[in-house]
Amino acid sequence: MTRIFRADKRAFYYLSKIFFKNIFIFYIFFYVFVLSVFFGVFSFILFSFLHFIDLIIIFHTCNLTII
Repeated sequence: MTRIFRADKRAFYYLSKIFFKNIFIFYIFFYVFVLSVFFGVFSFILFSFLHFIDLIIIFHTCNLTII
């Protein structure tokens, strides 16, 4: 009984070690993925907003030059 319990404990220890290691790696990958998606969306919104401001400025200058 003690031998079975000891083997089971050892197997549980190794499984928990592998499991927590995989969860840690998955957490790192998930964190990097979320950060990259957030920065991609943020940069897309920022560049589109700057492009919109640039178009407004060009439109106003063209209107002024036309007038």
